Amino acid sequence: MQNLKEFAKNEPVSAEEMHAIDLNCSALGISSQQLMENAGSAVANFVRNKTDAKNILFFCGTGNNGGDGFAAARMLCKDHDVELIVMGKEIRSGPALSNFSYVSKTPFIKLSYYEDMDREELEASIKRSDLIIDAIFGTGFKGELKGIFKEVVQMINASGKKIVAIDLPTGIGGSEYVKADYTITFHKKKEVLKGVKNVVVADIGIPLDAELFTGPGDLYLASKPISVYANKRDRGLAVIVGGSSVYHSAPVHALLSASAVGALRTGAGYAVLFTPQSIIDAVRSISQNQIVRPLGKDYIMFNDSLKKEIERANAIAIGMGITKEKKAQQACKKIVSYAISLGKKVIVDADGISAISGISAKGKQGSLLITPHDKEFESFSGIKLKHEDGSTMYERAVAARKLAEEKGIIVLLKGHNTIIASPEKIKINRASTSNLSTMGSGDVLSGIIAGFAASGSDLFEAAAAGAYLHSKIGELLYIEKGNHMIAKDIVEKIPNVMREFDRLIS
Repeated sequence: MQNLKEFAKNEPVSAEEMHAIDLNCSALGISSQQLMENAGSAVANFVRNKTDAKNILFFCGTGNNGGDGFAAARMLCKDHDVELIVMGKEIRSGPALSNFSYVSKTPFIKLSYYEDMDREELEASIKRSDLIIDAIFGTGFKGELKGIFKEVVQMINASGKKIVAIDLPTGIGGSEYVKADYTITFHKKKEVLKGVKNVVVADIGIPLDAELFTGPGDLYLASKPISVYANKRDRGLAVIVGGSSVYHSAPVHALLSASAVGALRTGAGYAVLFTPQSIIDAVRSISQNQIVRPLGKDYIMFNDSLKKEIERANAIAIGMGITKEKKAQQACKKIVSYAISLGKKVIVDADGISAISGISAKGKQGSLLITPHDKEFESFSGIKLKHEDGSTMYERAVAARKLAEEKGIIVLLKGHNTIIASPEKIKINRASTSNLSTMGSGDVLSGIIAGFAASGSDLFEAAAAGAYLHSKIGELLYIEKGNHMIAKDIVEKIPNVMREFDRLIS
């Protein structure tokens, strides 16, 4: 397991990625309160060791960035004169409120509210200080500063005092922002700090697990905000292609349908299922939530109807139940090649994987994801994997990464520990049950990934979120059904896990 450390990247992260890491930390038992405590300590230590300031003025917001400031102020007031100005009177719940509870009561910190102060009082506070600490907005802020926030940033910048920003200078990325002498950022440098001088990256105890292994943060990243004015087309179109006359039983039709419904459940607003004419009536009889269209007689083919739908689609999932019949394999290869040529996001599963073994997506990075189990991986790559156990995770990750680099694709290598590999990144999903090793659960996974991809996620992000959601639902179903679940059960549980990540924008 030690070798897994080589997959950890020390690269800048976005604000969204940092929030996802925080969510994964919580799932690992590392609380926001603990991280805030460590962040406050990092700021306090920097002030003590790298400045000679005695009179410190904090400007704190009401969210977690302000909470980091409250924690640092609490620690510094032992040996410094600390004044704290709060930009609002309603502190958000959670660790910020806990830290505010202390600073609002102690006699060792002078606490004021910005809205209660006149210009003279503000200027006097600034004049008394040796150092100003900016803890107003962090990674949660986007856009341009307005009102009192713009006003206070202008005052801070005009003060002539040394300035330390916590995590990010307030307003960074906009036209008006704090011009900090130093920025103490946490865990990793943020992308928005590119070009900013004197950035200190402080370790606040976030483990490698929070980035290398999937968690609820991956669901957050893949769950894109939806406009209250969005229609079904705005939310994304997923095309599902699969089936054959060989797989004619009702359960298989149900699985094809479940793939399409899985796409709808995870974000797509519109799903079209293409399946051969010989089974279309059976599929339609159990498909009440998506459009079902014919494609070939007994096996899939590439025709104008599918071509037009691919041109409109945001994501395509193909391969489930198509068989290794030569006609179906040739059609699958044509379909995938055409979709990739248009830059569409394509998920290839099951029998479709053997059909595209000669395809490379180099030059079309991020356009193709394959979801093989061990035998399909060997057929596609020529690499025979060791039987999976607790000691082979690293070897499997290396093999998946190698294939991703060679072909310019993303690989989701199924297993108890599922590997998601791109040429640049690795994620691992750790399952806690074996109840997903049942017919059709992989087909549903492809639909889930297609839904995330159709609604705006890139394929790596969609695959990581899909793998985690799939296994999380497996845990919930194990409590209810033990090892006796079927694929349809997975689809029905998706809202139970996903609704906490729903975000509306007006």
